[in-house]
Amino acid sequence: MKRIALAAGLLAGASVSTALGQAPADVPRHKCEPIPQMPAKSLMADRMVRRTFDNDLKLYKECMNGYLDQRNAAIKANQDAANAAINEYNGVMKSLADAQDSQKGGDAAPKTSGGSTKY
Repeated sequence: MKRIALAAGLLAGASVSTALGQAPADVPRHKCEPIPQMPAKSLMADRMVRRTFDNDLKLYKECMNGYLDQRNAAIKANQDAANAAINEYNGVMKSLADAQDSQKGGDAAPKTSGGSTKY
């Protein structure tokens, strides 16, 4: 069991180091333009300027939320793939350990009818 936990830890560490090794250019940047700029205080008193600013801010927020939803979906897909790889690896290691244990069982001294054999 310790081998499985160690292997899972090593695999997780390897995926983190691989992810950290990627250049930021590999992740698409948002395309939310224009970035709203706060008008001067005197201009904010104008109803049209205020309305335009509020509309620009609303569009920017919607765009950024959409971008973040896409990034979070990509993160979840990557995490699911990593978990599937870990589960597959753990299954293979458990099967190999079980096979090894069963081979050891065949080579062990036969049990006597009066007690158990210590390994």
